[in-house]
Amino acid sequence: MNKMALLMVLCAAALHAAWNYQTKKSQNKLAFVWLFQLVGLVFYLPVFMAHWPRVAIPTKAWIFIVATGLIHAFYFGFLTTAYDDGDLSMVYPVARGTGPVIVSILAISFIDEQIYLIAGMGIVLITSGIYTLHLPSFKMATFFTPFTTIRQGATLWALLTGLTIAIYSLIDKIGVTHADPFIYIYFLFLGSWLALSPYAFLKKGFLSAVTKEWHQNRLIILLVGFLCFSTYLIVLYAMQIGKVSYIVSVRESSILMSVLFGMFFLKEQLNRQKVIGSLLIFCGIILIGISK
Repeated sequence: MNKMALLMVLCAAALHAAWNYQTKKSQNKLAFVWLFQLVGLVFYLPVFMAHWPRVAIPTKAWIFIVATGLIHAFYFGFLTTAYDDGDLSMVYPVARGTGPVIVSILAISFIDEQIYLIAGMGIVLITSGIYTLHLPSFKMATFFTPFTTIRQGATLWALLTGLTIAIYSLIDKIGVTHADPFIYIYFLFLGSWLALSPYAFLKKGFLSAVTKEWHQNRLIILLVGFLCFSTYLIVLYAMQIGKVSYIVSVRESSILMSVLFGMFFLKEQLNRQKVIGSLLIFCGIILIGISK
């Protein structure tokens, strides 16, 4: 994997884990996400207006921009629902961990990417690590428990989040080749915010939740609005110089950070499964990083 792309994606992973931690901490997750997207749109508007006249967007690119905006609206909706019911150290690994597997299959099938052996082993290790994180114990009787947890609300919503991650990763890998990354991501978040708004305002008491969330967490919302844009902008630039299947897998290093945030700051349970699962993920990241 290109070393510059690797560094960019690891930086994005740290930022991504940070804003997910803040989302989990918030009182009303949907209101928090809706607000920080709005803040990001306002914050980057001057840069967008200065950049926009110099950039031409082909007609083909608009197809990907509209598609990714809609998929991201589902992503934020599924993610906030999962956080309402589950721990950060459970929801985040499931959501982010299913992405590499689905992306790898779709990338091979639809955009003719090749997965080299070392990188393939890394993807397997990351997937195994995610599975291990969700084992109740290392007893044989509980070995298949992660398969049955799909019946639980948080896990189901996390898996759906992972599916949207896989879909928008492939859309964006192609879309960013047709449009300037900054302009692309601005329209991405604008489309996502517009598509998410009708769903959000159909929720009873959403407006009052927005007002309360802003009063309680305005500084965090301002910071996350900046971080969320910056995070995915870094990823889109990395996609221009690296393979999407590798990038999505390395980005999952944020799982390690989310587990630490969950254990140390949210006081979620620490056990051997989380330690070993995290180590498996780390080894997978190393293999992907040294692959060509």
